[in-house]
Amino acid sequence: MRIRQKMLFMELSTATAFIITIALFFILLGNITELKNAEIQSQKVFNKLNRVNYRAVISVNNRTAFTQSYIKWNEAIIDFSVYLQDLKQSKGINLLGRELTKRIDAVSEEWSDMRSEIIADFDIRIK
Repeated sequence: MRIRQKMLFMELSTATAFIITIALFFILLGNITELKNAEIQSQKVFNKLNRVNYRAVISVNNRTAFTQSYIKWNEAIIDFSVYLQDLKQSKGINLLGRELTKRIDAVSEEWSDMRSEIIADFDIRIK
């Protein structure tokens, strides 16, 4: 090989490695952004769960009309369910791995089962 060919090969190799490095950087940056968004969504879900707990405690200890407390508690449950579903469908959750994704799916299914049983049972008791 001539020196000119060797130099051209080295320049092309360096340029290719640089382009691959930049592409990999942007892919990983996107993954980090999705994970951070999933973290923020999970914190929102936790806050909504705290809101459900707060509304349940308030409805027990409050002296106002029970139906108003029940409506607010039910709204908090619906908000929590929506945020949990959004978290489950987040792209960042899929980056955590299959085991954690299965756990989140299991929690979501248990929540929907528990919600339907408790709300249905509670509605029957109120009527």
